[in-house]
Amino acid sequence: MGHLSSAIQQYFSFGFGKKKEQSPDWIAQYSLLQNMSYRLDASAPNDRWIGLREWYRHVIKTNGRQSFYQTISTIKEGHALITWDFNKDPKALQYVQHFHEKKVTHFVGKDLISLQHLKYNALEKGLLHLFCLRLTIACLCSKKQRANRALLIRQSIEMACLLQWFQRENIQHVSFFHPYEIDSNALSVGLQRLNITTTFIPSVVPFFVHNHHMVCDELVITSPYQEEEIAHLFSSSIHYKKLIRWPAETLFDVPAMAAENQNNRIAFYSHGQWLRNALDRADNGLFAEDSEKQILQWLKKGVDENFWEVVIYLHPLEKKHIETTENHYHAIFGASPFLWGNRIQSSAHFFHQESFGIGTLSTVIFERLLVGRKTLLHKNMGDVFPHAQSSLNHICFNSWDDLVQFWNTFGKKDNAFFFDTLSLREYPNYAGVVKNA
Repeated sequence: MGHLSSAIQQYFSFGFGKKKEQSPDWIAQYSLLQNMSYRLDASAPNDRWIGLREWYRHVIKTNGRQSFYQTISTIKEGHALITWDFNKDPKALQYVQHFHEKKVTHFVGKDLISLQHLKYNALEKGLLHLFCLRLTIACLCSKKQRANRALLIRQSIEMACLLQWFQRENIQHVSFFHPYEIDSNALSVGLQRLNITTTFIPSVVPFFVHNHHMVCDELVITSPYQEEEIAHLFSSSIHYKKLIRWPAETLFDVPAMAAENQNNRIAFYSHGQWLRNALDRADNGLFAEDSEKQILQWLKKGVDENFWEVVIYLHPLEKKHIETTENHYHAIFGASPFLWGNRIQSSAHFFHQESFGIGTLSTVIFERLLVGRKTLLHKNMGDVFPHAQSSLNHICFNSWDDLVQFWNTFGKKDNAFFFDTLSLREYPNYAGVVKNA
């Protein structure tokens, strides 16, 4: 059986078969069919023809044959690092090369893979068309899991290409830099069957957002909360053999932390969901837009009542639509003054400039905690986040009164007092992340 026919068989099974609950195959199937993907926009679930469109894009039309990998070094047993596009993600390579005990030999961009990279025969091509037809009919007849089923077309091609290429290059270890991609578990299961070791490297955000189901050999964790999630929430749905602790990737190249600055400024870190919604991007279901609207109203009230100054740090997507973004925030604050945070470098470079950081569930909130800076989190997820036993509950606020109480209690206290008082000592310098000036 060729690699393409084998991949089609596996993905047909994932798309239409029944798996034993909590088994590796079930987890792969769950991720493929239930999790959200950013590879299609928010309109895809309502598009009855999305299966046909994917068939045309990835099988009939196909893309060019730009190389989907970069060779870093040549050794007997290779280590491939998978990201979206190796041309656009150089920091991923630097990060993994620095911390993983096995050096990366090949840097792979999965979004660059096309059918033209794959060797297959006429029978396999016919089988692929039949697979596409079956998925197109499923998407046409039912809205349930429509977008996810349509993605099975390109995912089966990507698996076939990768497995064929891994065999040719003698790849024995594969690291996934974006394991929240919904086909990562399916690929990992396929690789494990070939005795290829897999490493998942999730981002610093909680696993419940994107990574509550994982199957891998090595799992990298970058925050104490992720350890809590494995222990209390996802012990049956996260399968791994070895746990590895690394500093967060987003803090890897941040310079030494400057001394803390006691002032009356609060940094607001935008999640950018309002703009994603306006652009019809995929919604992650975290209700971040509603949460941020409420936070901004309270921050504006604090400005009007002379409690604090507000500094707004933009999401990268907002920086690409700056005029629309500026109008959005000016409409919220009206005549109330506020400041803009630095728009060139990441906000982590400027944590020392404001006494407090505030936001909804996002990467930057955990970055601040990991470098020991006073941080508050709007609790908008009910009992889902944080979980009941977590110390993060100590920094959550639900009302204007909560926010003012935090400000009055800790506004003029140093970071050490904040973390000691609220039982958050495990966050600063987790996995050696802090570099002091």
